[in-house]
Amino acid sequence: MSRAPTVFLLFGGNGSGKSEVGRALAAELERCAFIEVDELRYMIVGGLVAWSRGASPLKHPAEYSQQCALGERNAVALCHHFAGDGFSSVVEGLGEECRPDTSWILDHFESLPVRTAALVCEDEVLSERLSDRGWNGDGFLRAAVDESEWYRKNRALFDCLLDTTATDPASAARRLCEALAR
Repeated sequence: MSRAPTVFLLFGGNGSGKSEVGRALAAELERCAFIEVDELRYMIVGGLVAWSRGASPLKHPAEYSQQCALGERNAVALCHHFAGDGFSSVVEGLGEECRPDTSWILDHFESLPVRTAALVCEDEVLSERLSDRGWNGDGFLRAAVDESEWYRKNRALFDCLLDTTATDPASAARRLCEALAR
């Protein structure tokens, strides 16, 4: 799929396949970068607030919120820089305040075409994926299931809804390319 630089925003809960499908999607596209918002946040070494670092976002909500917003701002800046040199970007890991039902996309990408996709997966597979990451608590699974339900219910907000339950990342990326090319 060849086109002018476009920003592809992938949304979905933990375990939905955003990272793997996003990387595969970027590989399918000509001149495309893959941007993981969490990787930008994890550039913070001293004082990082993240479950994976043992610092509970629940105990430090203001700092966590600030670090998430910083990751999102850096992702936006990267998209604009890549587009300036003729590259599209696939971005995953944006928070719910960046979803298409807010003004965030228009506020940050007014000069670039944006396509959005929501990734979901069946609860049993979601449970396995989260367990593989060591996220065995009911709270993690309940939150991921709730997010998947939200995306399914609000499918009309996105250019594409993709169920990643039974597809490998490369196949899912090809399906996403076809759906987003319209």
